[in-house]
Formats: sequence, C-alpha cells, structure tokens
Amino acid sequence: MSLWILSGQSWSSNNRQNSTYSPPSLRGFWVQANQNRGMEMDIDNLTLGQLKEIRALIGAGQAGATSSHPEFGSQFLGQSVIIRTYSAGVWFGVLSEKSGDEVILTNARRMWRWQAAKSISLSGVAVHGIDRTKSKICEPVSSVWLQQIEILPCTATAIESIRGAENVEAQ
Repeated sequence: MSLWILSGQSWSSNNRQNSTYSPPSLRGFWVQANQNRGMEMDIDNLTLGQLKEIRALIGAGQAGATSSHPEFGSQFLGQSVIIRTYSAGVWFGVLSEKSGDEVILTNARRMWRWQAAKSISLSGVAVHGIDRTKSKICEPVSSVWLQQIEILPCTATAIESIRGAENVEAQ
C-alpha cells in the first residue's frame, strides 16, 4: 500500500493503476491509498475506516513507536497559556495535555472579552496581560477540553493580570 499527499497539483505515474490523478479543487489536501485497486479519499470527508487505514500506513499508535520530533506545542505542557479555539473563544489556563489540535487546560478561565494592557492583539495579552477595566474574564473551571488553533505561552505579568481579574457576572 502506498500513500501520496497532494496539494492542488496533478500527479501521474506510468506504472500504476489509476495512473493519473488530478484533485478537483484546491481546497485542502487529498490522500490516495493504492492497493492495486486505487482508493481516493477527500481529507475533509474521511470515514473512520479511512482514518484507521491512514494511521496504519504511517505507523501511528504502534506499540513501541517513537518519534525523534516531539509534538508541536508539547513544550508548553505545565505552563500557563492562552488558547484560541475554533469555536469556543479564548481561554487561559495551565496546559495539562495536548494531542494534535486538542488540548486540556486546568484551572481554566474563559476570556469572554479581552483587551490587551498594551498592544492590540491576543499576543499582546500573552505578553502584557489584560486591561481589567475593558476585559471580562469568567470564573475558573477545574478543566476543559478544547480544539485549539493557537497556543500562546504567557509571561509572569500576563499570568498575574489574568489570574487576578474579577469574575465577570451576568448583567
């Protein structure tokens, strides 16, 4: 079984069945697994079986499998971070677990509204903390599972600023 990952370009081979493959769009990546019959997979619409097949191809999850490269973001485990999520907003807490784009924060606070003390970006919040008069930070929860798109490690100033913020209440 062979695996090809293509990004919006044609692929052809003269010595394989399904010798010409052209992705129909530039959206995302396409994966083709070939077992003498050829099977095309849209990475945006994979079935559980297809995911398991890809996982087996690349050896993920095998007992004793090791990687010389730690997972991106794992260097922040145990640190106070700000997490920007796909759909759950912005959170502050201690990064306790990470797998792919999934993270678990402990002692986590939702940053319902935030304004950087200096700067205009969330990166500024991670460095300088929040303007407490313009930010609304929710009470901490013991832990939360999130799908992250950004992990920002916080400075001591930012940690103190966010942890010390009053719990926002409904108005």
